[in-house]
Amino acid sequence: MKLIGVDPGGKGAIAEIDVYERICRWMNLPYRDDGVIDSFYLKSCFDLGSAHYIHLEKVRAMKIWGVVNCFAFGRYFGMTQQLLSDYPYELVEPKKWQAVMHGRSDAALTAKERTKSAFVKMNPCFGQIKTSHEGLIDAFGIAYYAGKSNNVVMPNNYQFINVENESSCP
Repeated sequence: MKLIGVDPGGKGAIAEIDVYERICRWMNLPYRDDGVIDSFYLKSCFDLGSAHYIHLEKVRAMKIWGVVNCFAFGRYFGMTQQLLSDYPYELVEPKKWQAVMHGRSDAALTAKERTKSAFVKMNPCFGQIKTSHEGLIDAFGIAYYAGKSNNVVMPNNYQFINVENESSCP
């Protein structure tokens, strides 16, 4: 069973969970030099058509963002939707997937901190979390939600493979 979660954005990522093998293949969303998602490269690394469920985070701009940030955000989200347009996918709001991933974790922490904490508890063998893993953590959470919301038994402690380092991608 393959589940794909996509965290859109300039620092977003895609994560593909293979539930049976307990493997999570992932990569930061690849952008060409002109700032457009490199869909050819991404599709050469992931077989989106073989996924049982694909979920994309449905995010909204915030009032505190300036016009430039809102425009860039909309551009990234639109490119991600275009990337997935040939495949059945569902949009999921952050509060929904985060509630499934966080459970009853410490409400004093921010949503990002709770997500990171839940990720570390679920995957203790992952290693040290870095700032560059923020997109991975969210994409994993979105894919995890895809499984849980479709009554898939979700194991913990996945092996993580950064697809950008695999020889199977060009």
